[in-house]
Amino acid sequence: MMQFLGKLSASALAALVLTAGVAGAADVKPPKDFTAIHADNGTGEVLIEQRKGETSARAAFDGALNGLATYFDGRPRVLGAMADDDDTEVQASFVASRGQTVYSGLVVVQVGAADAVVGVAYDEGKAFGGDAPALMALLKKNLPAAAAAPQTPLQLTQLPDGSGTIQLPKGWNVNAVNSMVDVIGPDGQEGHFGLWTPVYTPAGAAYMNSLGVGTGVIPVCNYTDPESALKVLAGNLARAYGANWTYKQRLGAAPAPFLPGKAAYLLYDADITVNGKTVTMRTLAVIDMLPTSQAQWAFYSSSVSCPAATFDRNLPTMLAIWKSWKTDPRVFEARLKQAAEDMKAIGRIIEDVNDYRQHIMDRAVDDWDEYIRGTSQVLDRQDGTLREVPYYNLTERLNQMNQREGYERWQVIPLKDINNP
Repeated sequence: MMQFLGKLSASALAALVLTAGVAGAADVKPPKDFTAIHADNGTGEVLIEQRKGETSARAAFDGALNGLATYFDGRPRVLGAMADDDDTEVQASFVASRGQTVYSGLVVVQVGAADAVVGVAYDEGKAFGGDAPALMALLKKNLPAAAAAPQTPLQLTQLPDGSGTIQLPKGWNVNAVNSMVDVIGPDGQEGHFGLWTPVYTPAGAAYMNSLGVGTGVIPVCNYTDPESALKVLAGNLARAYGANWTYKQRLGAAPAPFLPGKAAYLLYDADITVNGKTVTMRTLAVIDMLPTSQAQWAFYSSSVSCPAATFDRNLPTMLAIWKSWKTDPRVFEARLKQAAEDMKAIGRIIEDVNDYRQHIMDRAVDDWDEYIRGTSQVLDRQDGTLREVPYYNLTERLNQMNQREGYERWQVIPLKDINNP
């Protein structure tokens, strides 16, 4: 998710990149550590810098502006900029002057595991409205990729109950019972996949009690919404294991329309207290509530979590583990059939879920990936390229841009339709 550093909105910057021109190269020696690339046509110029050892996009941006101060008549004036919360990307527009000539341009900064790359595209102000697409293509072509963080190697692991497989990094532990899986990492990382339980409604529990049967270990909760149910059921489960679980805040939520029942993705913080020690855990979960009868419903959850301070760093590995989890179809079908027998009316779960569960989960993770990054994929029908852009007010911006083009040039392509059609 992006935060604004100035008054330029994400929509204004996207429109600027896609519809404005970038401009005139000058007969001046490029700043130290910058490489200059002149456009084949026009007077536009692109500058490239690679800053070794720099892991802050904001610091790299500030350093680039200082370097550009020697190229122009002083440090460029930033009109507006935006950066991501993880300090890995900055995009900004600027104006600068050299003598009597005013220049306009864009700066893009991207940070990898151990370096930062800076790209600058600019031209004279009068030319800034014509050459932007070509200049941005030139910048994209020549901008080196920032070194990515090393991939954590995963090893294929058989689940202890024989219900399927999962891929785990070295040092992780796994347990599985009836294809419900728990994985624990060495630094407080956790994954809980395929967990489910029958739940009595309060009315259903009262009826069972009136018969002298009771509800046993089956929890009691209203059939409300995923977040409200989570607050009740997760707290009860934690207390059963001697811990105190307190819901702290919701950081994000989105519907999960491809799952049956009431389903949603949640990103939230919760405080876990064990033996007097409290840790704030951040969790990404998909939760589904499946009605089974007037007296009962089923609660399903798959999630990854770790201490909030290390969540962003651990999330790529945890998502890779989540997506690698495979349940043997025969085991999954047998589990659902047993659930149907135990709960008397859960046949709807067996329908469709067995064949589509893995595909749905992959598409769900893609949906959430777009949601937490705050971006969408946009197809340029003119050259067939895909661009990742902020999705804030994206539909409105694309409509305006397509109206200017006179045809449907720009089209949103969901990430799930690319990865898991």
